[in-house]
Amino acid sequence: TFVAETVGRSLERLGQSERPSRARGHLLIVGGADLIPVAAKAAAEAIGLRPAFERVVVLAPEPDRERRNELRATLEEATTGAELDFELLFGDASGDSGFELAGADRAAAILLMPLSSGPVAAEMADVETVQTGLALRDYLDERSAAPLVRLLFRRGRNVDAAWEMLPDEGWDALVGDRTIAALLRLAITRPERLADLPEVVDTKVRAGP
Repeated sequence: TFVAETVGRSLERLGQSERPSRARGHLLIVGGADLIPVAAKAAAEAIGLRPAFERVVVLAPEPDRERRNELRATLEEATTGAELDFELLFGDASGDSGFELAGADRAAAILLMPLSSGPVAAEMADVETVQTGLALRDYLDERSAAPLVRLLFRRGRNVDAAWEMLPDEGWDALVGDRTIAALLRLAITRPERLADLPEVVDTKVRAGP
């Protein structure tokens, strides 16, 4: 019985193990299951406008493995019509083993997002992003790799507080509250430009005061 259980657990772990990505020059998306489909859809639409990547590698945290089928279906839907291949991997999304699995040092660009799924406080989500960013910084430095890196934050003040720990060259932040403010400013000052932002903002404006 002991041998059978040991072999069974070994086979289960083997079945869950991921094959390392062999991609090169790809877009790597790192984040929790709730945000990945949105990011993949945006990437597919951007690639349709200006081809840049042929492959997207998605690295999700190990706890999201149970949602593999759901994630794969949404990724397939998000990339329908785009000349784009994607790989979906699960592992340590904030450590060397996960970055190695996803070929982070060979990527052309990397998008880091919060790792938790479900309702998460903005402060906690931004802490996760910073922690992942610091781990990725060390990983890339050790391998002398310099892809473009973008980190998704919810609060601009958290970027200001943490950015001195992160590289300036090739790294930048996408900030939720500042993006919303920019869209509102655009809607007020130049509403006609909203037509250039499909899928980002509802361009239908209700007539009336």
